[in-house]
Amino acid sequence: MPRERTGRQRTDAERERSEARRAVLDDARRTVESALLKDELAQRQAAAATDATLCDAETRFQAAQVEGDVDVLDALLHEDVTFIGPDGSLGTKADDLRAHRDGVIDVTTSEVTQLLTHVHGSVGIAHVLCRMKGTFLGEPFNNRMAYSRTWVWTDGGWRVVAAHVMVVGPAEV
Repeated sequence: MPRERTGRQRTDAERERSEARRAVLDDARRTVESALLKDELAQRQAAAATDATLCDAETRFQAAQVEGDVDVLDALLHEDVTFIGPDGSLGTKADDLRAHRDGVIDVTTSEVTQLLTHVHGSVGIAHVLCRMKGTFLGEPFNNRMAYSRTWVWTDGGWRVVAAHVMVVGPAEV
């Protein structure tokens, strides 16, 4: 004869349902905790993506151009970067690194006269006006140049994803 259940006794099926509910709740709690941790990390990264850190990245980029430091340029350029040169030509990261590595462009001096940066979340914009001297395809140049670079904050640092350069005129003496 089946035993009569009291208020405190549970059937195996009830115990399994209870354990299943507990498991679902535990999974939900872990999911929420994970989302909160990811949000906290994103907030910390966004806080690091400031005008000051963008200005520092831009300064390192310009120094790498003058020093011909292809490794630093490689680290600061996003894989998908697109360049628009003074003549309107499009270039890639590989094109730019090759030009510096092979001496197609050799920047000997870059004196910044104006640098403006703006950060919008994980995107930064740098506008640079400078006096630049060097050689391009073996021909010397000494010009005032204007650069606009779009940077993205990724993997804990700024990377250039788009750039445009134009010659403003001859460098002032």
